[in-house]
Amino acid sequence: METIANNNIMNNEINATKRTDIYQIDPRNIVVVEGFNARKNFDLDELKEQIRKVGVLNPITVIPFKDKETGAEKYRLVDGERRYRAVMALLAEGEDIKRIKAMYLPKGTKEEDLLIQQLLKNTGKQFSEIEMAKLFNRFKEQWGYTQTEIADKFCKKASFVSRCMALLELPAEIIEMMERGEISADTARQIVSQNKDDEDAQVEAADKAVKTAKAKGKKTATTKDIPVNVRAANLIAKIRKDLKKYATLMDSLDGENAEVMMTNAINVYEQTAEWENAAKDLTPKAVSEPQTAEEVDEVEKVA
Repeated sequence: METIANNNIMNNEINATKRTDIYQIDPRNIVVVEGFNARKNFDLDELKEQIRKVGVLNPITVIPFKDKETGAEKYRLVDGERRYRAVMALLAEGEDIKRIKAMYLPKGTKEEDLLIQQLLKNTGKQFSEIEMAKLFNRFKEQWGYTQTEIADKFCKKASFVSRCMALLELPAEIIEMMERGEISADTARQIVSQNKDDEDAQVEAADKAVKTAKAKGKKTATTKDIPVNVRAANLIAKIRKDLKKYATLMDSLDGENAEVMMTNAINVYEQTAEWENAAKDLTPKAVSEPQTAEEVDEVEKVA
């Protein structure tokens, strides 16, 4: 009897299943609002082949509305533009796709909430840092949000929001490279840090990194594609920064050994003052263009 009573209590506490409707809609009735999506680089080839074989697995998100001229039901796209573009490309190639899965949002949903949905509900290719930077900046410029408030809205750390938004201060040419997916954000940061007061040098170094990556058959330039002399300068800068921290720690400790270690760190720090600029002026050794994956690996090890 006690077991039955306990089961009844548990049953009373169980929440009822909530229904979430997944609709099947004609992709040709979807409307994309120009400038709404933060994404710029859609890269459809692989996704098209996936959809060709198994269809659109994850529902897109839309807001249904009536067309004022025809009265037909249309759908404003909120999330899933990459899937939508891939489907439309397949339709143009003659594929027979009558409907795709979609979830509805209420018609009165605020623009801010739509943008948040776009990022938080992203189930495909993740947004890049520069794409997120532009989205965060829209909240700052259009609605007056602080970086802390933006971080809270998007469930991100404030330091991450700040790091992303700092990318918008880079030269326009490098921002465009990031938007096209030609160079990673970290690579751009390293290049700029070594040419802080020379935008022309920043753009030239970024362009070289992109060309190096393409010569290796890579879509996106990473830190390995930065010229070796620039990478050496970056490493020296990091070592000197760590030496300064180390000397400060030794200064906070008692004893003769701590004082000697602090003095040695300061000496090395001072001796390497010109190394960073000297490294940037060096010329990398000429290396023949790699022909195989194994040769690429060997070149990476040397670099």
